Amino acid sequence: MTLSNRILRIALLAAAMVLALAACDESEQSEPDPSPEPGPTATEAPSDTEDPSASDDEAEGLMPTPVTGDEDQIDDAMLEEETEDPGWVDYDFEVLATDLDIPWELVFLPNGDMFITERPGTVRLMRDGELQDDPIFEFDDVAHERGAEGGLLGMTLHPEFEDNGWIYFYYTYEDDDEWRNRVVRYTVDGTDFNDREIIIDDMPGAFTHNGGRIKFGPDDKLYVTLGDAQRQNDAQDIDILVSKILRLNDDGTFPEDNPFDDSPVYANGLRNPQGISWHPETGALYSNQHGPTGNDEVNLIEPGANYGWPDMEGFDGEVQDDFTLPVMASGENTWAPSGSTFYDGDVFPQWRNEYLMAGLRSVTLYRINFTGAEPEMGPIVQGEFGRLRTVVQGPDGLLYLLTSNRDERQEPQEGDDRLVRIIPVD
Repeated sequence: MTLSNRILRIALLAAAMVLALAACDESEQSEPDPSPEPGPTATEAPSDTEDPSASDDEAEGLMPTPVTGDEDQIDDAMLEEETEDPGWVDYDFEVLATDLDIPWELVFLPNGDMFITERPGTVRLMRDGELQDDPIFEFDDVAHERGAEGGLLGMTLHPEFEDNGWIYFYYTYEDDDEWRNRVVRYTVDGTDFNDREIIIDDMPGAFTHNGGRIKFGPDDKLYVTLGDAQRQNDAQDIDILVSKILRLNDDGTFPEDNPFDDSPVYANGLRNPQGISWHPETGALYSNQHGPTGNDEVNLIEPGANYGWPDMEGFDGEVQDDFTLPVMASGENTWAPSGSTFYDGDVFPQWRNEYLMAGLRSVTLYRINFTGAEPEMGPIVQGEFGRLRTVVQGPDGLLYLLTSNRDERQEPQEGDDRLVRIIPVD
């Protein structure tokens, strides 16, 4: 470990201890979710009174979160042990792009290009390491307002993209003064987006809690995360598409082996899941979700499982026999977890097979190791770039982050929002 990064690591660990006290102070002021009402229309902004407890994008300001495990303590012996660990690769950061407009997702194309979604409804192109000045595509029906959580969100490539050119998007739109969510597919030809197809439509949307992550799994099925769209009383209804993870064929039809007959629903009872990833060795699906001011969760997703929202939060609430407990929860602290990925590259062997999770209000990129009797959690990035929306492993084995500092949850800095790459240091 280099001297500069050892100093950085000590600073981060010290910050974690200080921030733990701040987080505890703020967590005492949390309140339960209000009684649900129909979601606001595109012209309505929820006030602090309407939703005082929301812990994810709704939260104003920052409530940094302490990490758990040994890294809560600044221990010279621990630092020395890490320094001598032959599997440790030191790392640094480089900013690849600035002035993005609330980016949400990025994908790598086979030719090395990158596409980035921006919540107002634009798709940006990174080519040869440079962000192109103008969007390559703009949606004309995206519903988005500053301070809200809807808009152009998830994006993913079909597993056979090189052959069919299919790309999928999740976004919010307005219909009869109500916000809804849908998934669409386009065929990419160079920088042209053609042959629009609606994959699934008319899913409830709202000013907040829209979920929005879409990914193809190792089974070549399309998985879609849905928040409760401010309709928490509907979360337990299998027939209402809120608080769910969906599993679809690539054309939007429902797989015959889904756990519920003639239904896209794969898992239920999730408040606002925004991260999904599969363990590279076991194939197990993990997902993280926002809780109501604390009780953020990481869940092992099983077909047909019910994760309890709104009756159960973290390990609290009315735990019923048919509810599945989370793998871990934040308790009174707030992670505000969004995008996630398992790392399976060779560049950073210390993180291999670990679950990496971007935090918004916690301004932290977390690493979680599931191999022990209890999950071990620690920070990789903590505070350097503000709110973190997405983490993606590139084809080069490096890690790429998108920030979310222009969404009116905090004062953006010059250059926000950014695309950041984590690189090894010799």
